[in-house]
Amino acid sequence: MSRLPSPSTHPMRRIAWMALLLSACGVPSSHANPKGLASWCVTNGQVSVNNDDWLSITAPSVRMIDPLSTTQHVDIKFRYIAPTNDIKPLASGELRRQIGLKLLAEDDCNLLYVMWHIHPDSAISVSVKHNTGEKTHAECHADGYETLTPYFKYTPPVIHSGEEHQLSAQIEDTQLSVFADTQLVWRGDIGNHIQGMHGHVGLRSDNAQFDVKFLTPPQNDVATAIETAATVKQQAANEALTCLNH
Repeated sequence: MSRLPSPSTHPMRRIAWMALLLSACGVPSSHANPKGLASWCVTNGQVSVNNDDWLSITAPSVRMIDPLSTTQHVDIKFRYIAPTNDIKPLASGELRRQIGLKLLAEDDCNLLYVMWHIHPDSAISVSVKHNTGEKTHAECHADGYETLTPYFKYTPPVIHSGEEHQLSAQIEDTQLSVFADTQLVWRGDIGNHIQGMHGHVGLRSDNAQFDVKFLTPPQNDVATAIETAATVKQQAANEALTCLNH
């Protein structure tokens, strides 16, 4: 994807730039296919399945990855229920309620986070965690975080108990696009921050109860479906090892 020019301060040029930006960024599909719990590796916390086939998160800290993921595109729907009964501070000591996506997740110490904050603020935050030679939380703790700055940012809706929302993130070349309720809310060039990073996609939640449904882009291309099926068998053998590293 070619890189878009920086926005001008002139009002009319700014409007034109926005139109170009929105047309260049694909809006997440509302016809995506849900992925069940069996497709994911829960590396921290507990996740169950509701009667309506949504995944239920009630633990104060949940981490999940898709060990067979091959593309850096994650799309979830979620219902925020309430704060968790127990509260667990982040590794930095901060008390925060949030839900978000993991991309390029090699392990606990090297990955990209796209987080939607619920409390104490309401915002989209993108950060990279990079710790060379370290893999486990016991090794890196809260070290290696860097908050990334986009060239476009839009304030997401405030999340209230009982509401349903959608969060999507995708990397194309060096561009990261984040959508909240199909609205583009963050876009930036992250190429300098992710050099050499290769990993899986997944989910993270902290101190909040959710019902979650993972979505994947619909398989409209037969060739893509055949290629995916061929790689699953090869990658499945590494699934257990991948879970251990996260």
